[in-house]
Amino acid sequence: MVSWDAPESSGDQKINEAEQAARRLESEAIHQDSIRVPRRPEWSKDMTAEELDRRERESFLIWRRTLAVVENDVNVNVTPFEKNLEVWRQLWRVVERSDLVVQVVDARDPLLYRCEDLEQYIREVSKLKRTVVLLNKADMLPVELRERWADHFDRQGCEYLFWSAKQVIVEAKEEGEEGEEGEGEEPGKAVPAAPAAPAARPKREEMMITLEEMAAAAATADGSEDPRFNADDTERRRIVVGFVGYPNVGKSSTLNAIIGQTKTSVGATPGRTKHFQTYNISENLCLCDCPGLVFPRFTSSKADMVVAGVLPIDRLTDVVTPVGVVAARCNRAYLESVYSIKLPRPQIHEGDRPLTGHELLRALAASRGWTSNSGLPDETKSGRTILKDTVDGKVLCCHYPPGKIVSVEEGLDVLGLDALGMDEEAVRHTHGIKMSPGAAFTAKLVDKGKQSEQPTEYAMLSEI
Repeated sequence: MVSWDAPESSGDQKINEAEQAARRLESEAIHQDSIRVPRRPEWSKDMTAEELDRRERESFLIWRRTLAVVENDVNVNVTPFEKNLEVWRQLWRVVERSDLVVQVVDARDPLLYRCEDLEQYIREVSKLKRTVVLLNKADMLPVELRERWADHFDRQGCEYLFWSAKQVIVEAKEEGEEGEEGEGEEPGKAVPAAPAAPAARPKREEMMITLEEMAAAAATADGSEDPRFNADDTERRRIVVGFVGYPNVGKSSTLNAIIGQTKTSVGATPGRTKHFQTYNISENLCLCDCPGLVFPRFTSSKADMVVAGVLPIDRLTDVVTPVGVVAARCNRAYLESVYSIKLPRPQIHEGDRPLTGHELLRALAASRGWTSNSGLPDETKSGRTILKDTVDGKVLCCHYPPGKIVSVEEGLDVLGLDALGMDEEAVRHTHGIKMSPGAAFTAKLVDKGKQSEQPTEYAMLSEI
């Protein structure tokens, strides 16, 4: 006789999830002040190199011990933040050198990559320094969604710019090819330009001018003379724009697009830049590239970091859990459209449960004929394919700004789904909404009864 434990009912599961969420929020509130960027201790030019090194190591050790306490709390999850002092030293030097610090984030989920404590640290270094959030990969967002994010940052008083390094590089190549052929037509745009200026994506020349003007404004904010045109040759210098951000948000691609040629290495493995580098763009402007690093912050799970491209996919030993995150965010019909596969449906007694990671892995491996040495479907290969497609945007999930309740009708309007012939009933049973070939949309919503600035987990539109 075979016996097994009775499966947990959906009601009990929801209660347990609610209890876990409550404990997580309580613990996060307790440790909130500990989740900080490490500060460089005060120093002066009179210090010896040995004394400065000792102070930095002591300060960094205190910071690590503080975060170790947070990591030991079983109720919270912390990002796999950078633990190497030498990398943080690169950040400190970039911040100190720069008049303007550009924080590059992924426009699909800006709040995941934005570090507000970094902005606070920059202000502590000097009140004259300015920061700006650069939303890279903005070409993946519908125009209306870019405008909503623009409204969100406007309300917060945060300076921001929308940008697509990949699109700028592609357009530059197309213009070069057309120039060689003697054609003067402007290349087509993959995404229509936004009607509102804040949501528009500037080109290379416009971005260079914008960054230089913002940096110059910061350098002269105290009423001092513009260092670019100082009459005293000894005081004349280039203004410096520093670039910081998580691995794989496209920071190196952004620099290459602005410079106009490949200067920094770009690859699928996060964090290829190891030391800060400077690039003299002109007699007046210098760009400073900081190594990509993961900032300490609370997160739901390690799998979310993999899906976000923060952790290297090729080094994964477990692909099932992060692929399960992708499967939960996107509905079956969308994934079937992307990969031209047939996914299994739930049994009658299972109800309308979401797709599991194992089901998606096996279906893709079987359709492609990928098998392991044992003759079973190669889940590792299919898992890495799905995760890389998610990071690259082939499997696309974008996010609404927090603090706003999104109705089904609003979702249709923002995404322009009426033209696709999708009825409201289809939308109500969809996690990822098919927006165009090779694109999908997942809204990050807030609870009706909680007008909080903290977004909830992914929700079906039918829950609104």
